[in-house]
Amino acid sequence: MREKINEEVPSLIRWVIKPIAELGFSEGHPDSQIWIVGLNPKGPENYNDPREKDNLKNYFSGDIHPYFKDFLTVSKHLYSLLGKPKGAGHTDIVKCCSNNFPPENINIKEAEKIKENCSVYLRNQILSFKPKIIVCNGTPVCDFFIKAFPPLRNLNGIYDNDTALGPWSL
Repeated sequence: MREKINEEVPSLIRWVIKPIAELGFSEGHPDSQIWIVGLNPKGPENYNDPREKDNLKNYFSGDIHPYFKDFLTVSKHLYSLLGKPKGAGHTDIVKCCSNNFPPENINIKEAEKIKENCSVYLRNQILSFKPKIIVCNGTPVCDFFIKAFPPLRNLNGIYDNDTALGPWSL
């Protein structure tokens, strides 16, 4: 089951993976305090993810996707926390699969619209689950977060409550 999102998004990327839309979280324990955020799930376009809540919660038990094994070289401690209660989990900005982002037939403007549309789900995830630490995996993810969550202090060191959550204020 897929949930249709904004019609302005190119037809190739109009579907949100079911567990994310229905359950609000991606791989790992829902109470994870550290989130690794990637750009998009890799896979065939218009993939209909068959996983359910328990599959996502227990995703890091047993054999896991090679993407996550790369975190062994980054931080053995972070890797050891994947899937543990109060440990580390994973989600993506873009909630629909493609082998590359943006896909070859999507221009930059359309790719930004896709990220904007999917950011609603990410915003709801962050505000609902309240992770303590977000690890941005890659430059595009870092750039996205800098725009979505501007610094809490201005250049003079003064806390600016009005922009603390950027466009995602409560």
